[in-house]
Amino acid sequence: MLLGFLYCAVYLLIVKTIEGNYASKIEQGVSVYTAINYRRTIRKIRIVTFMCCIALAIVLQYYINSDLEPYQMSQAFWPVFFMFFIMMRKNSDSPYGNFSYRSIDDVMNSQKEFLVFLRGFEKDIYTGKKRMLKKKKFKCFSEFHFFSCLRKHLNIEFYAVGMTKEIEAPFGADRVYLEDYSWRKDVKIMMDKSVCIIVEINDKPSCLWEIEQCDEYPRKTFFLITDIEKYKNVYRSTIEKIPFAGKGFPHPDSVTTLLCFTFPSYGKKKNSLLKTT
Repeated sequence: MLLGFLYCAVYLLIVKTIEGNYASKIEQGVSVYTAINYRRTIRKIRIVTFMCCIALAIVLQYYINSDLEPYQMSQAFWPVFFMFFIMMRKNSDSPYGNFSYRSIDDVMNSQKEFLVFLRGFEKDIYTGKKRMLKKKKFKCFSEFHFFSCLRKHLNIEFYAVGMTKEIEAPFGADRVYLEDYSWRKDVKIMMDKSVCIIVEINDKPSCLWEIEQCDEYPRKTFFLITDIEKYKNVYRSTIEKIPFAGKGFPHPDSVTTLLCFTFPSYGKKKNSLLKTT
């Protein structure tokens, strides 16, 4: 198994050395389409390097254990099998990680129904060099598990806005990448075409803007409360601009769970999505 870890380490060293160069290029503020091409290139590099490392590991194991009897050779290749299964997992170090290449054009040209998941973010920090920073921050809400549950009930696509500078997309909704100068217009396009809008409430300016836009889509909008403190900040800072109390938003003191759906009180009909989740 130690040899298996050694082979994994060699693969990671090679990939991260090459990937660091592309991560630096993406951090320089490239366009969405350039960043997408970089991600495609990184994925190809990972797969090719992975296959080469597997082949090299097989050759080395055969050479090291060439004096073994044929019936013993299967034991010699356990480190190779170990490396293969470890690296095939779809985590941040895998050659088959969660890469996404969608743009707003893909959404506009698609004929499939989809749900759009919105949440504000402060800045693009989810880069190749800093992606582990995001994973170390504990959060009770799991986007991956949330959409895994929805997929059991709804046969539609799930889209969320991705950060242009990220190497891999987080697991959950499929990422759609937007240009910085037109993201508001593109988000509106996604909201118009979607069959349902879910907004994970936080106190970032971009999320506050998204909440305001949802006034135009009362019948298909749900708000997801996953952080009570952030919800309190939003409630207090926008109560004068957006009359939450008159739209069915609960008072922060009445929210007792960390995961809560709320929807504007327009009429008595409830969206079936609430029932299925």
